Amino acid sequence: MERKPDAIRLQNEVPRGQDPLADALPADESRDFLAHLREVIGKTATAMPTQAEFIARHCAAPPLAD
Repeated sequence: MERKPDAIRLQNEVPRGQDPLADALPADESRDFLAHLREVIGKTATAMPTQAEFIARHCAAPPLAD
């Protein structure tokens, strides 16, 4: 899988350090939280309509009259 460039690097900004809040939770709790978050986001994305389905339902123009 090809890695995409980081948005920060594209802006020529390099982080000077780590956010102190990154160490607020133990690594295993952070890992569990992020795994849960990934699962919730995945389920939500799966339940959402595609862009084409959304447009067809909510944005489609009415048929033209003859």
